[in-house]
Amino acid sequence: MPSSNAIFISYRRSDSNDVTGRIYDRLQQHFGPEVVFKDVESIPYGDDFRTHLVQTVSQCRVVVAVLGPTWLKTLQARLTREEQQDWVRTEIETALNREIGIPVIPLLVDGASMPGREDLPESLQSLVNRNAAQARPDPDFHIDLDRLIQRLEEIVGTPEPGTQTHGASDLSEPVPNSAASLEPSTQSSQSQSIGSITISGSSNSFNAIQSTGDVTVTQTQAQAPVADPGLQRVLEMLKELKQSIASTGAIDDTEKEMVAIPIKKLESELQKPQPDRKVLDRAIATITKVLDGVSPLIELVTKVAALLANI
Repeated sequence: MPSSNAIFISYRRSDSNDVTGRIYDRLQQHFGPEVVFKDVESIPYGDDFRTHLVQTVSQCRVVVAVLGPTWLKTLQARLTREEQQDWVRTEIETALNREIGIPVIPLLVDGASMPGREDLPESLQSLVNRNAAQARPDPDFHIDLDRLIQRLEEIVGTPEPGTQTHGASDLSEPVPNSAASLEPSTQSSQSQSIGSITISGSSNSFNAIQSTGDVTVTQTQAQAPVADPGLQRVLEMLKELKQSIASTGAIDDTEKEMVAIPIKKLESELQKPQPDRKVLDRAIATITKVLDGVSPLIELVTKVAALLANI
């Protein structure tokens, strides 16, 4: 399970405040609000924010450095004014420090590109060696964030059920109640009397109460849940779709990687007692977008979508 403040988001408010807020919402919905640190939302009232920022960077597991169109221009402007502290620079320098060795993921937003080595001070030049992620505008935003979340899980771990939250926008995943893919059958009460023996209970339990004179004996027997055949068929077709994607030459490896993420999201959501329709629909839309025009793969997706509509 990810630790508190495991993910540190570094950004410039003048450069990428709006999109960073959207990124933060998506990450904290997935990992939980205690795991993701974003200055204003995460610094306790009364704390020295300068000390708190440096300490938190030193203790986090990964830094996501959000780079927008004016990130470099602001950095260079502040380099010429030594009296003006650049806390974004301090955050990234702290993370890149060899003794600390914190992974830094540059996240390019709003059409920004990676700065050149010659454009950066020596303390930041190793940033250009880090493989950058991106967060493009809709309709690609959620595809890009799914890929980022997958990488972050490799670093900080996977959140436990019950730690995820909902937001007003950019809904990620609902909080699961169970990892089970089977739903229990509907309960019905029943009772029967045989002489002095009374048997009572429900479809999920069986209780026998007996008296010898009136001797009491109690027995409980759980009834096995029943699988949803429609759900099983969807999971079988998703398996078939993954096999077809792996063997096809109609799309390249990058597209295969892109489509694997929403398929995994579908499989994960379908394991929950009450799959979220918005999550299912968004995953299908993403798969359709990537595989559009690739027959017979898109035909399989259409069949999966039709089955999902009846679940």
